[in-house]
Amino acid sequence: MAIYSETDFRTLVGLNETDEGDLLDLLLPQCEIAVEDWLGYNPEQLARTEFYPRIEQPENGNEGIWDSDGTRATYTQLADSQASDILQLRHIPLRSIASLYIDENAHFGFASGSFAASTLQVFGTDYYPIIDSTGYCPTGQVKKVSGSWPTQLGSIKITYTAGFTAAEFKSSGGDISGNAIKQAIEITALRAYKQIKAHQKNERAGFVAGPISEEKLGEYWYKTDWQTLAKLVQFTVRVPSEAAQLLSKHKHYGQLVA
Repeated sequence: MAIYSETDFRTLVGLNETDEGDLLDLLLPQCEIAVEDWLGYNPEQLARTEFYPRIEQPENGNEGIWDSDGTRATYTQLADSQASDILQLRHIPLRSIASLYIDENAHFGFASGSFAASTLQVFGTDYYPIIDSTGYCPTGQVKKVSGSWPTQLGSIKITYTAGFTAAEFKSSGGDISGNAIKQAIEITALRAYKQIKAHQKNERAGFVAGPISEEKLGEYWYKTDWQTLAKLVQFTVRVPSEAAQLLSKHKHYGQLVA
């Protein structure tokens, strides 16, 4: 599922159904990837199965928890131990948890008989997501009721659903909205489109600075595809500052330690 549709972009810039097809096929996915990279996760709602911890903690120094108020990130160091009762998931917002297993000898599920039925944890009894006033979990943090989560690599297996629905990307109202992400992709795509067009030959208005994408003289003819043209002009899609401002409340600061 694409977050931002080609139809919406054509309407925005006044293109018909066939104009710039090759260009948009290249450009719009790159803009979504650029936004995902800035956020630190894929915001589309999907079910995922992941293993934790993924990163071995150093023997010296304590683990910490990232949190954000939408404008700044704070890091709280845990005292006395590397272990924590908070599990930080890689994708947000957390919508539901289907299952969670703990097996300290599982080795990411490669060990024989790992994550057996007896290692299944009970939702609400053994663990629960940390929700806000809207009733869902924007931080992707899961709390262990008793003790700490194991520190052995790949000893936790969790299947969960996270992200925004197609309707939530479109809606700017309600408690749960991903519309700012869609707007940021639109701003990024519009900026990138204008930059590429500045390097394109405009047959109706003559030439502008930059490489020519197509040329014909008698029997001689060549055409450069948009992927090659992007390389020629060293074009890279970047998230503009105004788009980054919209995305700030959805950035996954906790992904740094997930």
